Amino acid sequence: MKITPKIKIYLSILFSLVLDLILIFLIILPLWKGITKSSKELVLARGKSILLESQLKNIGELRAVEKKIEPTIEKIENSFVSLETPVEFISFLENLSQSCQVDLKISPPFFDKTKNEAWPFLRLQLTLAGSFPNISRFLGKLEVAPYLIKIETFNIAKLSEKELSLKELERFSPGDVKANFILKVYGK
Repeated sequence: MKITPKIKIYLSILFSLVLDLILIFLIILPLWKGITKSSKELVLARGKSILLESQLKNIGELRAVEKKIEPTIEKIENSFVSLETPVEFISFLENLSQSCQVDLKISPPFFDKTKNEAWPFLRLQLTLAGSFPNISRFLGKLEVAPYLIKIETFNIAKLSEKELSLKELERFSPGDVKANFILKVYGK
């Protein structure tokens, strides 16, 4: 068989085509897949980077908010009395009674487990004796105390002649009063 110029052209075209196909399948196609994979990884990395930047920004904002509300959180924490040892709160009541010039008697605390309450609490029964303005001042200061408390029951009566003759109440005058109330003190 004689190789004619026409056959040479066909053979060179065929050889070029085979060479092009080999080039495409062995070099260009793997490069294309690598580029595609790398671009997908780049897009994912960019997305993660944006997400991390957003999270860092949110963390910074949260820290700023935390610094602003930290004193408030501390006040809230301090408004709950230690239920195991309410000594600090009882000392507060005693100091308050002295500053308001009223006699204070505190009955032992009793705990109550009520499921309707959001926080645990204890109840204290307080008995005050003194002038009406001093007892009013005591209650006013108790109302704005830094503790989470609630007066549940409240009774007030004028001191009787019999009560005034008692040794513990002898320093009071006939116009003075006696107040009994139960104080609900929320704690932790």
